[in-house]
Amino acid sequence: MKSLFIITGASRGLGRAFTRAIARTFSIEAFQGCDLILNSTKLADLESLKEELIATNHRGNIQLYACDWSDRSELAKNCENLCSLVRFIWLGDSPRDTKRTQAQDNTYDLVVLINNHGTLGPLVSIDQLVDRTDEVICLSCYSEFPILTININPGV
Repeated sequence: MKSLFIITGASRGLGRAFTRAIARTFSIEAFQGCDLILNSTKLADLESLKEELIATNHRGNIQLYACDWSDRSELAKNCENLCSLVRFIWLGDSPRDTKRTQAQDNTYDLVVLINNHGTLGPLVSIDQLVDRTDEVICLSCYSEFPILTININPGV
């Protein structure tokens, strides 16, 4: 079974745990590996996770995309960039002239989005939450809809 997983918030906490479990599960012989698009705010954290997955014999393509979903002014650009990366993995379409790292059959039996990004960070008081209301709402509400509706079909 050829699978593609798109995981936001992949570098820490539950996102990292999901990523490790998926890579481990889909690396067994019964599956054909899985391709991963991993997203987080910090590229260095994603690169560390990628190295870990490669060291544990992950079978499949791993693409990284760092962005901040809490910045409402950047949502459209972030969604378009994520959409381009999905097209690159799935269709071999590369608007950024990036060379594919491996030849592969781009037909997926399973495509899963784990929309895990979000943050509150450590809060000492309710005043801190009030001060961060726009950031929390952007992460929890505004960024969800564009991500869920990204169009990977370049002909539509």
